[in-house]
Amino acid sequence: MGSGTPDDLVRQLQALGIPVYRSEPRRLADIAGNLRDIGLLSGHPAAGERAAARFERALLESRQQLTPAPRVFYQLGQAPLTTLAGGQIVTRVIQHCGGEPLFADAPVLVPEIGWEALLLARPQVIVAAAKDDAWQAFWAGHEALPAVASGTLYSLDPDAVSRPGPRLAQAHARCARIWPTPPRGWHPPAPVKGRVSRRHAQSSL
Repeated sequence: MGSGTPDDLVRQLQALGIPVYRSEPRRLADIAGNLRDIGLLSGHPAAGERAAARFERALLESRQQLTPAPRVFYQLGQAPLTTLAGGQIVTRVIQHCGGEPLFADAPVLVPEIGWEALLLARPQVIVAAAKDDAWQAFWAGHEALPAVASGTLYSLDPDAVSRPGPRLAQAHARCARIWPTPPRGWHPPAPVKGRVSRRHAQSSL
């Protein structure tokens, strides 16, 4: 269980003598640790070790460093336009595969992003957790953004990227394949500061 589980429910389970395992991985390596813990707690330590080892191998295979790192905007919500700040598993996946997650230093967990801020950030890639590519129609007409102009908008399997479990390795592998290699001589713009609203976007798309 993680922070999304009500404390009252946890206490009720514990009062009934039911063991409660708290899990809220913030780093990719934490997922392998969880697999080992679950193996031990379920009485199948060898299986847990095998699952953890497979996940760790997948991490090694998908890890890459790109210089300069492609600037990646993760679209969480559309109206309003939101993303995830640093410290979240999705942000870790982007970094692990060589990308630079935009607005990772936002002061809130789910910042709303204004149009001006996104223009200044100049994302080279836009990704979203979606079963299909229908969400990409939202960006039509916004070719001022490099990602839209180049068509580098990609869907990630929501079951793989949104849940911190062994299937997250699938999201790693896809991101490692789709990140574009920045053109020679390209330099990232200066960091955007003070343009992310804590509660409301400064302007809308």
